[in-house]
Amino acid sequence: MTNGADYCAKGADKLGTQSGAAKYYSPQNQNVNNGFNKFIPDAKGYPFTETKYTQDNTGRISAQSGVGPHHQLGQTDMLDGTTVNHETKYYYGTADQEDLDALFGTEAGNYTHYFKNMVRDANGQYSVSYIDMHGRTIATALAGTPANTSLDILPSNLSRVITKKLLDSNNNIIKGNAIESIKNLVVTKSGSHYFNYSLAPESLQLADCNSTNICYDCLYDLTITVTDNCNNQNMPGGSSCNYQKEFCNPATGYKLHHCSIIQCIRHLVQFTGRRICNFQEIRN
Repeated sequence: MTNGADYCAKGADKLGTQSGAAKYYSPQNQNVNNGFNKFIPDAKGYPFTETKYTQDNTGRISAQSGVGPHHQLGQTDMLDGTTVNHETKYYYGTADQEDLDALFGTEAGNYTHYFKNMVRDANGQYSVSYIDMHGRTIATALAGTPANTSLDILPSNLSRVITKKLLDSNNNIIKGNAIESIKNLVVTKSGSHYFNYSLAPESLQLADCNSTNICYDCLYDLTITVTDNCNNQNMPGGSSCNYQKEFCNPATGYKLHHCSIIQCIRHLVQFTGRRICNFQEIRN
């Protein structure tokens, strides 16, 4: 692979029709005009399916193609003015406590014991499965709106805004003087997604030689990165969305008064769909 854009979109090349299955499923078949052989379809060099695996050595399937040219990996077609892809895609994530509570109340327990997987079929329809640690499926549902508008929309397909807590003690990883938090989101419908991050910086109060309390602020460097699982090929410009900010630096106007913060800052990170990335800052 020489082009980064092919990281998730490149499929196998078509086969020659001089021999083998590609010849059988083509006009080059000598018997194509005899009897029932007239009904043999033309695979146009694609009489095979292809399976692509995730890049994490888990053996999980990332995408599968179908036979024929329109269902190959990375192949796109125009449908009602919309670019669609007919490969089958697989997504893997963790379940959210909000989802489990909505489905089962308190019966399901802690979300860390469950997985949330999603499959997009050749028609663009998503199906979501919740799986426990034994590999047993505990709930399934259809999700999203397929790009193929010839499919009827179910009456239960309703949209609503959900607020979820992405960071907690389970995904905070301490690395030296840094805390790193990573959260994978399985999104079933394109649209606007808003990320809010807030921090109440700590301070240290010590007495000097004159027994006067001196307030020392703590300096924090915040970096927020929004990326995808295709080497940023689905991101605008082919690069991740990054936001960096320094907390409690007196040189930038963030001061402490008697060891209490008199000016707080909350970061609103807006990630719209899969193509637009916009970062905004709100000060209180």
